[in-house]
Amino acid sequence: MDGGLSLPSFDNVSALVLGDFMLDKYFSGQVERVSPEAPVPVVNASTEEFRAGGAANVAVGLSNLGCDVTVVGLAGNDGPGDRLKTLLEDSGIDTRGLVSPDGRPTTLKIRLVSDQQHIARIDRENDSKCSPKEEDEILSVLDENFASQLDVIVVSDYLKGAVNKQVFETCVELSRHLEIPCVVDPKSENFDKYEGATVITPNRLELNNALQHAGKNTEDAHLAERGQELLRGLNIEMMALTCGDEGIYLIDEEGYHHEAAKPREVYDVSGAGDAVTATLGASLGAGVSD
Repeated sequence: MDGGLSLPSFDNVSALVLGDFMLDKYFSGQVERVSPEAPVPVVNASTEEFRAGGAANVAVGLSNLGCDVTVVGLAGNDGPGDRLKTLLEDSGIDTRGLVSPDGRPTTLKIRLVSDQQHIARIDRENDSKCSPKEEDEILSVLDENFASQLDVIVVSDYLKGAVNKQVFETCVELSRHLEIPCVVDPKSENFDKYEGATVITPNRLELNNALQHAGKNTEDAHLAERGQELLRGLNIEMMALTCGDEGIYLIDEEGYHHEAAKPREVYDVSGAGDAVTATLGASLGAGVSD
């Protein structure tokens, strides 16, 4: 496998992002005492910040790279959903494909941070499978895009209900119909679910979980060779395996290429995989192949 990815201009790339859309909320402040009610720190929150999370973070990343972005997925008809749509629209993203089902809340993740350390995270979500009505609405939006001038489809599956078998198969059909790549950030341990994707972007833990699920004993093999073993038998062209400070392995059935990481001190690694997925999606949408 040759070379790494180069980064051209993405101004003419049109991307469709489908998946689980979330809102991240950060409370930041100082810890100066322990609560008298329980042995836990008291955070005197001085700031709060909202960010796009999950598939929404991928969409914002693509938009920041210069892509024209349309989103499809689930977002609750509630305050967090309204704020999430505003964040996306402020980034120039078309949100008309977001389905707002009755009763399903927008996935909200609240993080408490002090001195660049995470103290706690609170999740509010409903990760049940999407209902037949929700599925029909998502599929209806996808049908409308069969005639669209898309360059790439990015599926961000956080297992919160938006990406079921029928929805994903429709994404694959759309990518084949338009002859464009389909990039998937997988969270399911069953990678059979993503058959037909052009590229999947698991991290090390997700790959190991998928190997265990598939019953493949590859403990003595190199990490990239494990990825190759998993690709065999799946109709997936390539895997971009993210390994933290080890960098990224670009893997296909023929071999692999290693892109080393440049270490940086960071306190919040959330969204790192989303950044890789967005950059890879934009690059493939722009026609980069080597």
